[in-house]
Amino acid sequence: MAIKLPGGRTIGVLTVGALAGSLFVVGGMASASSASSASKVIYGCVNKKTGYVRIVNATTTCKPTEYKTWWNQTGPEGPVGVGGTGATGPQGPRGLQGPKGDKGDTGPAGPQGPKGDTGAQGPKGDDGKTGATGPQGPKGDDGKAGAAGPKGDTGAQGPRGLQGEKGATGATGPKGDTGPAGPQGPKGDPGTGGSVTPKVVTKAFDFGHGGSSSVFVSCGSGKATGGGFTLDSGSASGQIYESAPSPATSGSTPTGWKVSGKNAEGTAYAICV
Repeated sequence: MAIKLPGGRTIGVLTVGALAGSLFVVGGMASASSASSASKVIYGCVNKKTGYVRIVNATTTCKPTEYKTWWNQTGPEGPVGVGGTGATGPQGPRGLQGPKGDKGDTGPAGPQGPKGDTGAQGPKGDDGKTGATGPQGPKGDDGKAGAAGPKGDTGAQGPRGLQGEKGATGATGPKGDTGPAGPQGPKGDPGTGGSVTPKVVTKAFDFGHGGSSSVFVSCGSGKATGGGFTLDSGSASGQIYESAPSPATSGSTPTGWKVSGKNAEGTAYAICV
């Protein structure tokens, strides 16, 4: 096989054998020296039309316009050239130590060795001997029961005693605790015939001009159920800003009606019962 180089030059390549010298390929192709030194075979894809070669890996698939080939990285040693072997040159300096190579993969486990022969059985040990039984001792005498004592005479029953006098009455005990209150009785029926007549109590007020004032209409001993006010006159700036039962605090019973304002005259009233 021939590899074409720029300028029309070609280099012969054996598909099986050696490639003499270094192989250089242009056009984006790698040289033969770029192959791993650990690889023994160089693979290439050859263009069917131009004959150009590009170095590839062993697993690379070539293009449809190429075919794949390979050759050994190192060929056989050639014959000695004309003139014989010259004198050996001086030894060159020692090269730098190369980087440490990657750790190789662990090799597969070796096959299991054959089973060894069974050793001979050792001799059986002697059986222990049982000691002789000692002689039986003499039988002991049976114990004898003691004689029973005589039964005592039964004593005569004494006379019954006289009844004692009645004891004095004991002191009165302390008063017991008061029992719990009984349940509440049912609600009684509503009363009939009663009536409440509301009474209207009034009080005039004059809050003047420019100041704020209040007026309180009292229901006396009764309570207020309502109230209000009427205006008789006042300026355009007259105001009533409070009209409410008094006192107005929560839980208290109103005993009157309170009206507060300014620049107004009129009458406040309370509805009392």
